[in-house]
Amino acid sequence: MYNFAIIEKKIIVNVIFADDLAVIETFFPSAVIVEVTDTTGPAFIGLGYSEKNKKFLTPQPFASWVLDESTSAWAAPASYPVDGKNYYWSEPELSWVEANFDQTELAAVAD
Repeated sequence: MYNFAIIEKKIIVNVIFADDLAVIETFFPSAVIVEVTDTTGPAFIGLGYSEKNKKFLTPQPFASWVLDESTSAWAAPASYPVDGKNYYWSEPELSWVEANFDQTELAAVAD
């Protein structure tokens, strides 16, 4: 049995397990049908599809992020700092902001 993603307008609209591609083509004659493999990555309804790279794409996390066609991953307009600290992306500032968590706050979240 094979796993197929049904794609319309570059978005996965269905994921189907079937023995034969011809059966799926009968029900989805105008859709792009892609066999799910280790190369494409896992398929979930709502994910995008890069025809160029033949990979499924996670949703764009922020409006300012762009798709890196070479990796099929979303990239922020600024590189993540490599100073060992934790950061989160601020879309209004279009930058990484250091995450300063007080140990008391972390303990409260853990409870």
